[in-house]
Amino acid sequence: MKVVGVVQARLGSTRFPNKVLARITQFESVLSFLLGRLTRSYYLDLIVVATPSKAEAEEMESEQHERDPVPTEFRWYDVPEDDLVARHAAVAREFDADFIVRVPSDNPFVDPFLVDLAIHYAIYGNPGTVYDNLRQRCAGGILDGLGAEVYPRAVIKALDALETTEREHPRAAIALGNYELCEGRDPEWQHGPATFDVNTPADLERLSRLVKLLPPHFNARHLNALPHEVLV
Repeated sequence: MKVVGVVQARLGSTRFPNKVLARITQFESVLSFLLGRLTRSYYLDLIVVATPSKAEAEEMESEQHERDPVPTEFRWYDVPEDDLVARHAAVAREFDADFIVRVPSDNPFVDPFLVDLAIHYAIYGNPGTVYDNLRQRCAGGILDGLGAEVYPRAVIKALDALETTEREHPRAAIALGNYELCEGRDPEWQHGPATFDVNTPADLERLSRLVKLLPPHFNARHLNALPHEVLV
């Protein structure tokens, strides 16, 4: 059985160009910080940073940690830039993945424990089910940016074959294919809705401040323990 993490990365963001290469700490970019956390996953056999162009793949390759416990590959696929379904399917074919684990490149606070939790449910839960704790339900709303989406290979292949324009987000195509989706919940989260992704320079500034308040290998519980006014 092979579990492959896919980090979709591109430099052409409209709101924040080159955001994945922007510095979240003095020494690390958003992408480097994310990869350093994701490689602490127990279940992942490989991480693939998938880009829409060869030039972007080569530029991002310098962000790899040399001694990460999980190997990382940088690949570009000749499919439309906004067709993430096709890019995930291409990774699954190239690396013969049984499960594809989607982690957005602008989620530097990804929690490897939550990623492994989603993978565990995908492996040992109902066959053919997509497990998603990337956007967890919590008291008062959504907790976004700490987990992952886990797709069995057969589901990714079937989604890629669908005749639909909903191809920028694999999760959006699930309903069209009538596949079962299991969403994560965090009943212990005490702060109401919260997001930990980087869409704007202001988001990056906020997360950079938080990094300085957290231990090196922080997780969702460390974030939950912070005062609410610090998180927003």
